[in-house]
Amino acid sequence: MNFIKIKILRIVLWVFNKERGSIINQWGSTISPRELRYIRSTVLAERMQKFKESIEPRILNVEELKRYGSIADGGYVVPVNAINNSKFLISGGIETNNEFEIELGNLGILGIQVDNSIDTPPKDHKNLTFKRATLGGKDGVLIDDLLKSFDLTSQGVLKLDIEGSEYETLSEVESFQRFTTIILELHNLHKIVDDHFWDVFKSILDKFAQNHSVVFLAPNNCCGFSIIGGVPIPNVVEVTWARNDLIGGKKFSKIAALHPEQLKTNYENRAQLDISNIFPSNTL
Repeated sequence: MNFIKIKILRIVLWVFNKERGSIINQWGSTISPRELRYIRSTVLAERMQKFKESIEPRILNVEELKRYGSIADGGYVVPVNAINNSKFLISGGIETNNEFEIELGNLGILGIQVDNSIDTPPKDHKNLTFKRATLGGKDGVLIDDLLKSFDLTSQGVLKLDIEGSEYETLSEVESFQRFTTIILELHNLHKIVDDHFWDVFKSILDKFAQNHSVVFLAPNNCCGFSIIGGVPIPNVVEVTWARNDLIGGKKFSKIAALHPEQLKTNYENRAQLDISNIFPSNTL
């Protein structure tokens, strides 16, 4: 009886959605009219092309890169030279894993860890302090204010994994020149379809491009893909920028590089997401 009710409900929903312009894909799932517009939009196709150009990685030799911290979540791929030239760390979002911060602390880097969801960090270190606070926003702690905690002539690392708040937080930063490395977990990339979101995001990418280049990116296979302007894009991506004066390499050259295909996925029981359209394993 329950099976019959479910079948009838599915038929009703199918008729209702079809009348509103929805389609049923090959898997039997409903694609809404709005999603179809986003998939097919030529305007969004141009926007995605600009996004792809902004995050094209500068390919470095594999020995120039190292993963600091955990194998999966809590670890990040960074140029060794950038870390060697860093004196401080500002880290937003650690939750239950601060292995990355601990490893940098072991190298003598002084760090401030900020997280509004925990009272104490998972692990303590003599070189690391902790603030229970929100980064950015009207009532939050500003990155520019945290920078004042360190010698004005020093340079360091910025790492943010703050569940979608990174865009507002980064938009408030006056300059990124003091950062040798910027490590971000970019969330909610499906919002690129939103004009306001894209304007804020693009302004951040443009500011990064003044002095930094992407050197590594990998999908987080937690949250699947969105298709925007015909381009499949992971909803969550880990990206590392490094300051241009600290790195070599060039874009799309045939040299060995550390690639996400060589690394363990964030979730071992889920397939890795293919981002060859933005980070080819065999570059041109």
